[in-house]
Amino acid sequence: MSLDRHGVVRSFNRAAERMFGWSAADIVGGRADRLMPRPEDTRRDDHLSPYLVVGGPMLGGARKVVGLRRDGTRFPLDLSVSQFDGEDGPQFTWVLRDMSEQTCLQEQLRQAQKMDAMGRLAGGVAHDVNNLLTVINGWCEALSSAAADERKAAIDQITSAAAKAANLTTQLLSFGRKSALNPCVLDLNPVVEDIGRMLRRVIGEDIRLEAALLGTPAFVRIDQGQVGQVLVNLALNARDAMPRGGCLRIETAREELDARAATKAAVPPGNYVTLTVSDTGTGIPAEAMPHLFEPFFTTKSDRGTGLGLATVHAIVHQAGGTIAAVNLAEGGARFTMRLPEAPDGCPAAAPASGPTLDGRGAETVLVVEDEAQVRLITVSMLKARGYRVLEAATCQEALTIATTEDSIDLLVSDVVMPELSGPELATRIRTVHPSIRVLLVSGYSADAVARHGVDGAAPSFLQKPFTGNQLAKKVREVLGAAPGSRAAGPTSAVVLQ
Repeated sequence: MSLDRHGVVRSFNRAAERMFGWSAADIVGGRADRLMPRPEDTRRDDHLSPYLVVGGPMLGGARKVVGLRRDGTRFPLDLSVSQFDGEDGPQFTWVLRDMSEQTCLQEQLRQAQKMDAMGRLAGGVAHDVNNLLTVINGWCEALSSAAADERKAAIDQITSAAAKAANLTTQLLSFGRKSALNPCVLDLNPVVEDIGRMLRRVIGEDIRLEAALLGTPAFVRIDQGQVGQVLVNLALNARDAMPRGGCLRIETAREELDARAATKAAVPPGNYVTLTVSDTGTGIPAEAMPHLFEPFFTTKSDRGTGLGLATVHAIVHQAGGTIAAVNLAEGGARFTMRLPEAPDGCPAAAPASGPTLDGRGAETVLVVEDEAQVRLITVSMLKARGYRVLEAATCQEALTIATTEDSIDLLVSDVVMPELSGPELATRIRTVHPSIRVLLVSGYSADAVARHGVDGAAPSFLQKPFTGNQLAKKVREVLGAAPGSRAAGPTSAVVLQ
């Protein structure tokens, strides 16, 4: 469009009409301030003051301005100005570019970068906390077995607090999409039914829990434990939104999305299973809605970490799905998770029952751990169960021990260490002891250990924090069970009790 030196619009083309929602007849002859709010840094309202200066106009380079559409909405613009001579003096051509889409993409990029940075921070914090919790759990377990009854209660409280802290580190890793997972194909319907029995105790007796589940299997590929984590987090938020009671409803459904519907839902076309959690509470404040899934954002100033919904968001996206929240017209809120339907789905078979693992043994175990406190409690746990234990604080110490010992049955090593990684150390030691078994442990996230060639879901990996019993059971699984061995219909609504 073009303007004269007084800021009066002289021409307004079709592109400008589409951009602002005004017709040329509405705008030509009027002032440009109808299309843009008055700049805050000048009393002039014609947006020409930066170009009408002593010594000639400052023309060319685009600058950021705010556009004002006919419906009152504001949007970002790039404005470039060029001058030409008209009959009544200088005239100006404005070249305007709508920057809404670019601004949105930039914001998405900033958000993704922020989430990635927070995920990295969460993973580092979780590693350090997991090391400390391993020490706390181990010594509490040792004390509990020898303490008098009056002290056991206090020790149990410490153990309970440590378990809650361990759950928090799990949420940190899940939020960063970096937790060790065991995804498998499962039917959501029985999973929801099982978790529903536990949710009954979580939400309280004044809230009715309903389920409307598909009569046919709803197969998806996801970590089963994380399904529970998602539902518990959403249920706790729903409970807080219904202080006087209400109804919490969980639904499963199936849908097929064509190209148009998939584009709207921001997923590839295909078959999906939806998991919906809705309540009859107070709903989500409008100002909170844009920040709902951001890490550490919370509307509960007196409690909560703000990790609940960020964790839910990360788990769902980690499974290849999406999640959206809306307020309901009748009151309350609804969260809808859309997960890809697993092709040819069939539930994962239950593991075959084997011999009971009591965790005791007489083999020789080499423990390599650079954190002194973690090494000390790990060695103590194994010695208490009958193992002959050798210990090393560095990889070089471990290699020296390996060359001087005639027989080592098991290497228990941290994954990430200063000199060599756990797998690299195991490879070096196997040149001396070819038949040695290896158990790797770590407090880092799944992606961190994966960079060292370790599968966080493998049977020969143990995630920190762990207890003595968990360590002993894993050791026996790796060595072998015996010491010394090598070892459908329509949807129906029900009330969950």
